[in-house]
Amino acid sequence: ESLINLPVGDYSVLITDFIGQELNLDFTISYYGLLYDSDNFETYTTDSLLHLQSTNWLAYCADSFAANILNISAPEGLQYLEINSIDGLNNIAKDIGGFSTNAYKLSFKMYAPTGRTAAYTIFHDASCTDATTAFQIQFGTNGIGSILHGGNSDSFNFSQDQWIQVSHLIDLDRDIIEFHINGLLIYDWKFSETISSLQGTNKLHEIVFNDSADLINQTHYFIDDYKLELVQNSTIGTKEIETDLEIVLYPNPTNTIVNLEVSNSFSQNCNLILFNTMGQILSSKKWNQVENKTIQFDVENYPQGVYFFRIKSESKLKVIRFVVSP
Repeated sequence: ESLINLPVGDYSVLITDFIGQELNLDFTISYYGLLYDSDNFETYTTDSLLHLQSTNWLAYCADSFAANILNISAPEGLQYLEINSIDGLNNIAKDIGGFSTNAYKLSFKMYAPTGRTAAYTIFHDASCTDATTAFQIQFGTNGIGSILHGGNSDSFNFSQDQWIQVSHLIDLDRDIIEFHINGLLIYDWKFSETISSLQGTNKLHEIVFNDSADLINQTHYFIDDYKLELVQNSTIGTKEIETDLEIVLYPNPTNTIVNLEVSNSFSQNCNLILFNTMGQILSSKKWNQVENKTIQFDVENYPQGVYFFRIKSESKLKVIRFVVSP
């Protein structure tokens, strides 16, 4: 159906099959490039604490100092934000909105001097009593950074003593995060991970610019031109794990073959139905998971768009969405 005349907003489609089983799909009509939030730190008083001047930037969990405004050699305009642990507790927080759908670009400029450290943390839930940390990115004294996620630490290089552009494409629909520096993709992973576990929640709640990256070196760095924008979904084809039937679908998006793979802990006979957004059945197969852990479908000749697998075992039903790309 055409969506041309529908206004911007959130919508749902309820699909009911001939025996009364229901599938509810949510989607949003919006304008890509919509700027949800931004701050160039130009409207605040110089050499004064940010959280005392703003209702949007907060001292995380009642920190006593929480970041200062400076005006020495800003990359654009006159002012920027300083995080300096020598001043005391210095964690400054920004609420991102608690989003759980769509894709967003979170970006800012950052300056990390040689011999100093920097760090910031993204939270699924940033409450002070029971916070859930999605990941943390640290910038070390030697120009080597670390991405802490899913119980792992992945390293990267960055330039010190100069302003760099840091950005994140956070795709909540596909559960992917891309980390970029100066427009170059550094790393991607599942956003629903926590900092210590592969299992978390796919929610974007808050960013905190931290006052410490390690216990030895002083944290001292600068932030400018903060932005949060609505963007198109990621095009990276990472594996998507569906936990109910413990099925992995990959690659997604695809333009040739799509694979369904079952975990070793789950083995049943299943019926597979491939259908499009109009509900038309395009293919069906029986899948003996005891004999074959992986099954393939050829989608090379399918038009670009969104498709679904309906996977029915003796006791469970699962619908998995995937995309056929150009």
